[in-house]
Amino acid sequence: MRLDFAFDRGHLGDRLTAWRAMPFHQQIGYLRWLAPLVVLALVALHQGVTHSLFGNSLSLWHAVSEWAAYGLTGIVVAWLGLTWMAGAVARQEQDAAKL
Repeated sequence: MRLDFAFDRGHLGDRLTAWRAMPFHQQIGYLRWLAPLVVLALVALHQGVTHSLFGNSLSLWHAVSEWAAYGLTGIVVAWLGLTWMAGAVARQEQDAAKL
């Protein structure tokens, strides 16, 4: 799977056209690579809000454990969920093509 598909075109309109032309299961496959970054951004947002509300009362261990719990499990769950979804959509597209 090529991750540089968007950089083959010169303009944003061309990139969007290329994106829309891709099969849906392949779009989900690309989004799967974006999921870890989104999860980590949400964990960072959560940590920032928690730190601003509770100040320095949280220990370093608490912060590290939350990063590990939310960050790692969130990434794994998102990755597995999107992988499963891409497979299901690919099967559905194949079945629709057979009809």
